[in-house]
Amino acid sequence: MANLKEKIDMGMSSLFEMLDHMEKDQESVLGSLNFQVQIKEVMTETLKRVPLKRWEIAGRMSDLVGMPITEHQLNAWTAESKEGHRFPVEYLPAWCEVTGDYRLLEFIAKGSKCYLVKSEEVLLLELAKIQERRRTYDRQEEALLERLKEMRDEK
Repeated sequence: MANLKEKIDMGMSSLFEMLDHMEKDQESVLGSLNFQVQIKEVMTETLKRVPLKRWEIAGRMSDLVGMPITEHQLNAWTAESKEGHRFPVEYLPAWCEVTGDYRLLEFIAKGSKCYLVKSEEVLLLELAKIQERRRTYDRQEEALLERLKEMRDEK
């Protein structure tokens, strides 16, 4: 999926079309909201992309949540063979901050029929709104200047 800045550049209708398309893809059927396997997959993929070692991630997360998190726990949360070990949702903000990766949060939001808009993207949306207002004011100014010119030429 294209990032939000690309969607803004294509126009607001594209953003709404994207949201409409995403909603159509989110039909809840029996068992469709059991994300145990997908959460493990997203976390595993994140661990492959992050330059930190697992013990470093666990240590930094421990510092942020104020509770001990071990490399062993991290391995259990991501191992396909460890069905009884689930990633605690209260650790999700620490996971995102330490890894710099928000795909797990995005996945959970999408599964909840919500959309995650990051702080930077909110600023981009605000900038787009300001730019559109500026274009509107510029057109209004041009129209007024043209009308003023016509009035002066008539005299």
